[in-house]
Amino acid sequence: MNVETPLDEALHAMTEALLGPSGETGMHRSARAHDPDLVEPFIPILLALRSMFTPVEPSHKFVRDLRADLLGTPDRSVVARVRAMPPRVQWAAGVFAVVGAVWIVLRWLTGIASSRAERDLEATSQEA
Repeated sequence: MNVETPLDEALHAMTEALLGPSGETGMHRSARAHDPDLVEPFIPILLALRSMFTPVEPSHKFVRDLRADLLGTPDRSVVARVRAMPPRVQWAAGVFAVVGAVWIVLRWLTGIASSRAERDLEATSQEA
């Protein structure tokens, strides 16, 4: 349950006014709108915090990475997809890739060999 107290509301209004375009005068105006005895001790703290913590613009890379972390946007690269697989599936995918590559190379080599044999057979049949 999130219940705001009058102090929470007053500090929130004062902080928003301090960070807004009216600045310190807006904060004092907001403090007068609430119970002055309650919020007056917090004015020096708010002013000190404003001077200590300057706003910083995060880098685009940080924003992109944070967005991906929060929203769970998956990395779409092949390596990231393979790393996300369980180890047994990674091993099976690796074996399949090696066997497929060997099969393609063997098909290519047998194609070259058969085309040479056909050329030799044509050459011998044309000589006769």
